[in-house]
Amino acid sequence: MAEPPSGPPPASASSEQSRLKGHLGHLTKSEEAALIDFKKLSADQGLYRPETDTQCPSHDDGTLVRYLRARKFVPQDAFAQFKDTEKWRKDNNLDALYEKIEIQDYQEARSVYPQWTGRRDRRGIPVYLYEVGKLDSKKMIAYSQATSKSKAKGPSPSRMLRLFALYENLTRFVMPLCSAVPGRPNPETPVDQSNNIVDISRVGLKQFWNLRSHMQDASQLATAHYPETLDRIF
Repeated sequence: MAEPPSGPPPASASSEQSRLKGHLGHLTKSEEAALIDFKKLSADQGLYRPETDTQCPSHDDGTLVRYLRARKFVPQDAFAQFKDTEKWRKDNNLDALYEKIEIQDYQEARSVYPQWTGRRDRRGIPVYLYEVGKLDSKKMIAYSQATSKSKAKGPSPSRMLRLFALYENLTRFVMPLCSAVPGRPNPETPVDQSNNIVDISRVGLKQFWNLRSHMQDASQLATAHYPETLDRIF
């Protein structure tokens, strides 16, 4: 019989164990207790519906854990962000926006923001590509003009409504799909993040500077309302 391996685990295994900390299937007892408290607090305030014999929960555990990770597993702090997001979703009618957005509007948004390549890394996490070099001033002016004519309406600017739809696609389609793919490592942990590859080849300083507010839109939105959805950026 072969001898069991001795010594510390390989660096790759250690890195993966570190990444999984704070994720479903790898929560500590205190983190599990924080999740229970967060659910109760949200349910008491009418923002979360627990699972019943006839209904699924209003939010899956993976989503709730993302808010907890973003707030160091302090239930009250996670709830404050969650509450703000639920109000923001209601104000912008996010569920209807994602279901009814015009295909042309959606495709135009994909062309100026990171988009899923259809591929995953070896851990099963979806890989997004952002080709900044294609975003010249002519393309961005055309996109700005197109968003101003968009049929999508809400309290947020039209350009932001399209961006909202892209994030909804990440959390409602890409992540569940990648979670369901068989054969990935750690299947007990749902995929709840993405990797972004930012291609800045042939991008001048002036072009990058002119795009700063455009790129900040996505970063600020993720931080405020889609916390902990970015794993790594290259």
